Amino acid sequence: MRPNVGLLASLFMVFIVALTGCGVSEPDVKNPKGSITIHAPDTLSLEKAAESIHRIQCIVQKGTNTVHDREYVKGDSGFIIEIEDLDPSDDYSVLLLGQNSESETVARGYEQDIEVTAGKNVQVYLSWIRIMIVADIDGNVYQAVKIGNRWWMMENLKVTRYRNGDPIEHITDAPAWDRLTVGAFCMYDNSADNGAVYGFLYNWYAVNDSRGITPEGWHVPTDEEWQTLIDHLGGASIAGGKMKEAGLSHWENPNTGADNESGFLALPGGYRYYEGDFHEKGYQAYFWSGTGISLSLAWNRVLRYNSSAVDRVDRNRIGGFSVRCVRDE
Repeated sequence: MRPNVGLLASLFMVFIVALTGCGVSEPDVKNPKGSITIHAPDTLSLEKAAESIHRIQCIVQKGTNTVHDREYVKGDSGFIIEIEDLDPSDDYSVLLLGQNSESETVARGYEQDIEVTAGKNVQVYLSWIRIMIVADIDGNVYQAVKIGNRWWMMENLKVTRYRNGDPIEHITDAPAWDRLTVGAFCMYDNSADNGAVYGFLYNWYAVNDSRGITPEGWHVPTDEEWQTLIDHLGGASIAGGKMKEAGLSHWENPNTGADNESGFLALPGGYRYYEGDFHEKGYQAYFWSGTGISLSLAWNRVLRYNSSAVDRVDRNRIGGFSVRCVRDE
């Protein structure tokens, strides 16, 4: 029997109408991507002058994945950069590094938690902060910011050698870590990905080693230097918020008070307990000082996801904690 073509066509139309009535609609395939337009000034304002920015490096990330990394020279209208063909998401970040006429990187602009919507363009306006670039013996490059009258690194240390070239022990085994009496480092959960983002964790034997783990001209801050920084930022009860990276890209909710006003950009790298297990990534940031208390303890500073404060705590020298560096006076 031949099929009734007219009847089949009518049934098909009824099926389509039924689908439409249920809220199913044809997706918008014309503009499945979104875009970001970045605006940045072509000068870096200083205390007494304005330094011209001639070239910038623009890095765009979606989460932890880099989706754009290019250099741009200044145009007639300064720096206006459009990044197209971006998948919709709410976790984009933009980092600009500005160079002066001597090709020195002197400025940084940053915005995170940018939401990109399909078919739409989002406008991002960045301002500059003055930075310094410093490298360690392994060739790792760090950014530093001036807070008060001192230069502080904006990133945690991730060096594997002392200044003289001797290796720092890399210990992954928990029982071996517990027995250490010499300098050592590790990465949280022994993960290279964690090390790349949060830096390395060091015991205090490495921090206090006379061979030095910091770049030349820099050192691990003393307990007194930490306190001077905290006092400059308004005291221990609020300084943590001014030091923590804003948003929830790395910190757990609610990341209380975090606005990174200082530029310190603290990340919650967690720590390694002296018995060798790992704790609190995403929740706490611990930083060694160079000041010991006893044969087994040294001073440490901690920032927490649910507080604006900076706490001063004593920690076992065998434990693994992050290291920030301050420039020699």
